[in-house]
Amino acid sequence: MASPSSKLAPVHTLDQKIVEDIAHGLHETAQPLAVLQGTLELALLKAHTVEDYRKACQRAIDELQRVNKHFDNVRNLLRSQRSGLESTTPPAKKQEEVRHE
Repeated sequence: MASPSSKLAPVHTLDQKIVEDIAHGLHETAQPLAVLQGTLELALLKAHTVEDYRKACQRAIDELQRVNKHFDNVRNLLRSQRSGLESTTPPAKKQEEVRHE
């Protein structure tokens, strides 16, 4: 009879540097999101000129681009971690190979 631990899937650990980089990237998204919120709240606080609203919209777009950049960085870190795990994990045996053993 097989031991219970032999039935468990292998445990993969994340590279500590990548975890720190991901945490930093997510933290970095907080600032542009706060600026975005403040920009939009101030634009709605009182009546402004069309030019003021244009500036507020452009600032909001700039901050959204910063957020997207940070999320792209985090996504790339996660992809590199996943591909690193896949390259170190031995491929699963095919059904035919299992039956012949």
